[in-house]
Amino acid sequence: MTPLHLSKRVFLNVLLMLGLVCTAAQAQVTWQTTATTISGYNSGSCTLLNGTVKYKVFPAYLDVEEDVEIGTSGTVTTGNDPNTLEIVATFSLPAGATIIGGLLWDGDRLLEGKLLDRGVADSIYEDLVNRNSTPPPRPRDPMIIELTGTNTYRLRVYPVALGHSRHFRLRYQLPPKIGVDGFEIRMQAAIIPLFTPTSTTVTVSMLNGGGVDSVVYVESGLKRVLSLPRTLFLARSALTASAAAGSSALRILPIDPARQVAVKTSFYDGNFAGNFLNLYAGVSEDVLKDLGQRVEVVIFWKWHNPATWIQHTSSGEQITSYVTTAQSQASQILSLYSSLGVPGNRVGLLHDNSANEPRTFPVAANTEASYQQAM
Repeated sequence: MTPLHLSKRVFLNVLLMLGLVCTAAQAQVTWQTTATTISGYNSGSCTLLNGTVKYKVFPAYLDVEEDVEIGTSGTVTTGNDPNTLEIVATFSLPAGATIIGGLLWDGDRLLEGKLLDRGVADSIYEDLVNRNSTPPPRPRDPMIIELTGTNTYRLRVYPVALGHSRHFRLRYQLPPKIGVDGFEIRMQAAIIPLFTPTSTTVTVSMLNGGGVDSVVYVESGLKRVLSLPRTLFLARSALTASAAAGSSALRILPIDPARQVAVKTSFYDGNFAGNFLNLYAGVSEDVLKDLGQRVEVVIFWKWHNPATWIQHTSSGEQITSYVTTAQSQASQILSLYSSLGVPGNRVGLLHDNSANEPRTFPVAANTEASYQQAM
């Protein structure tokens, strides 16, 4: 695999990348001096000042753009140069991930990358840093990302002055895997998880890259269906840096519209009245063949003990139970679709916990009226 060198300027502003596979590893982000007039070098801590992750969803992978601004803090020993520091970090991505691009901000200029041989790229970077010069060379803004082992990358950005920051963007693709819910893609960031969680928030957005109708977004066990318009950002949320670390709490499951049916659950009674859950349920090939078209399943929940709802929702267990039940019942109810004579391709199911059994009924355009009639 050939390294990727980022250079849009003829005066050798450089950013290199290796698009190779790697897996999880833990590291920190630090700064270090590159030129000294006394024995030894200094190093210090870095902070995450800003972070943005943009996920573009494709049927078989996630295209990720991760923007970070990293600041430096601490002190430099007298005799060392505080204006030619180098930011250094080791990070990881899941097995099968590939880095495909990057950008580096040089003030109001944006430097873009291109592919170079690793040896050539490293030589260019070190010539620009020129660690042994006295006085230090005039900064030329290189950045390099290189594979340091089977599973890890090393990032270096130069120069940054003590108390100042650098802004850069990485672009990479995350592969799918087989998880507890089948085909899934973990939502993960490369640089942001390296920082200890602080008050800094990370803005996350999702965009339809094409070929995906919707996704199931899984967070802390709760599944939410997100419709993905082709050109609109739809899921904007703030989360701490640690939440972007690719844990099982943040996953998406791309939905194949031809093999799924929409399920809308409507809560009319109890403390959750007026709220909805949206999800998708898989169906068998035989059911799809009989239907020949997509059908919306509306599930109404009637609960006679609001106190029970309050008791369970704090842990999220009750809502997860609703989703699991709804998925199962949605698949079952479709087998009755042909015999129900449902107008508008909609069929309803009333789940009444007092009777401890579900009931099916047609859903007219007026959903509220259909519910009252079924009662």
